Amino acid sequence: MSKNLVVNPKIDKYSAIFDRDYFENGVATKKSNYKDYSWDRLGSYFQRTARHIIDKFKPEKTLDVGCAKGFLVKALDELGVDAYGIDPSTYAVSNAHPDIADKIQQEIAQSIPYPENAFDVVTCFDVLEHIPAREVPKTLKELLRVSNQWVVLRVVTREVEGDLDASHETIRGKEWWTEKIEKAGGIVEPVDNFVHSSTWWFNVPEFLMVVRKA
Repeated sequence: MSKNLVVNPKIDKYSAIFDRDYFENGVATKKSNYKDYSWDRLGSYFQRTARHIIDKFKPEKTLDVGCAKGFLVKALDELGVDAYGIDPSTYAVSNAHPDIADKIQQEIAQSIPYPENAFDVVTCFDVLEHIPAREVPKTLKELLRVSNQWVVLRVVTREVEGDLDASHETIRGKEWWTEKIEKAGGIVEPVDNFVHSSTWWFNVPEFLMVVRKA
């Protein structure tokens, strides 16, 4: 087994969901909204997102929680950021882009394997809606614990027509998420200055949450 892969019942649960079909054939199998999750097809989108993150937050070191194959890690790394990622999926971590595979670990968002204040920016995109509501407070505390300044979230805050992903189990409004974030020790910032209409994860204001560590 790769040193980046671990055995953990909770990881096994998520890994069974986020398998090859989830990433490569999700639309065809109606398991997710993904298909052909490859750098060749998607790399330019991640590069645009990386440039936006650098422009808005000026990070030296970042962590992407729920990084899948590490494409955002690669895009940030290409631009000189010391970037890392974690993901619970055995398939995704095993197929991490070779350029940054050594910077990806298999782990869940509820248990981040890094010390306090380790990163300038922690990103967590399209992850929190997969986590049971009872585990959200712990997860938010973990995200804030390892950040020294910013946590940037994209979380689904309403039902989306045509969404194929049945693993979205915690769909709550922004007020609910704001309350949980504030209780966890974060300050929710207005998103107007961070929204960008053509940049993945920053293009839907109602799903974007920018959090400053208190």
